[in-house]
Amino acid sequence: MPPQIRHPHWPPPLLRPYLQGSTRRFLDKPFQFLALPRELRDTIYTRALVFDTPIELWPKHYGEDGVPCDKLRWYFANDYRNRITPMLKLLRTNHQVNAEGSEVFYQGNKFRFTNTNAWFVANAFLYTIGQRNYRHLRQITLHVPFVPFKGAGVTGSRDENEWDRNMPSLNAGERLCEVLEKNGLDIAPLWKEWYHDVGAAEKKTCSLLQGISTLNLILPSTFDADSTSFASYYTSLLFETSGLDRLLAGGVQIAFVLLCREHHISWSCPRIETTHRQIILEAPLNGWSTAEVSLSQDGSYSMDATSVEVSDLDWEYGCRVDHSLFMV
Repeated sequence: MPPQIRHPHWPPPLLRPYLQGSTRRFLDKPFQFLALPRELRDTIYTRALVFDTPIELWPKHYGEDGVPCDKLRWYFANDYRNRITPMLKLLRTNHQVNAEGSEVFYQGNKFRFTNTNAWFVANAFLYTIGQRNYRHLRQITLHVPFVPFKGAGVTGSRDENEWDRNMPSLNAGERLCEVLEKNGLDIAPLWKEWYHDVGAAEKKTCSLLQGISTLNLILPSTFDADSTSFASYYTSLLFETSGLDRLLAGGVQIAFVLLCREHHISWSCPRIETTHRQIILEAPLNGWSTAEVSLSQDGSYSMDATSVEVSDLDWEYGCRVDHSLFMV
């Protein structure tokens, strides 16, 4: 048997521990994450805790073809549990990581509450996360505030124009409290009283959102805006009754965005087109900008550039405009 020829430098010193079954020795001390500069830590927090899509916490379907509300709520709850909750475990490392990471999480993400009673749910959310966290919020999406008509909602009475038929059923307050508490949200001590006073709930929530930069207000297809005089009436009361005037005075960006979707031609098209034309024409007078939005059935949407023809709608455009509007 011929003698085996071995290379004098084989095996390489670097591979010997692995070839001999032993393991490499690592440093006794773990890597010090907090020893990194704050800029690098913020970069890591951003990659882990800031998400590309808005965090939907209280969804609502849009239009007759939309997904039922309970299914959407189940979908977004699972999405939060599977996509976001695992990353939030990073905040449990220690107090310093919690403080730094929470600031990035709340400041970098967009939070959405798009159902009819969004203002009450948002108030419970703010009460739960506390002032230390909600002061970092920058971008919030809420259902459009309801002008608090006298006697509306609780008793089912109507004002003379019947615009308060858009009000949510305020008698469902106790049930809503149970649902929110089941989902881990705390209820403010005076919250049940606010539920019977829409204006008080909206003003309280606005007072907690003084630090935000952008507020998106959704006017969905369930809102009955079938009168050309609705725009003037509604916008004249909206800011002074809901507390949005304070946000606007504080520099919060508010725009008016038209939500579009393919719509079957029907006899109601001229009415829809006329109503939307009136609202869009009045938007610049209130200091709001306008843009088109494409909406999918799961509640997600993408914003497009403002159409130059948006203030001069024609029949074809009006026939594909849904009742839904965005006020951003």
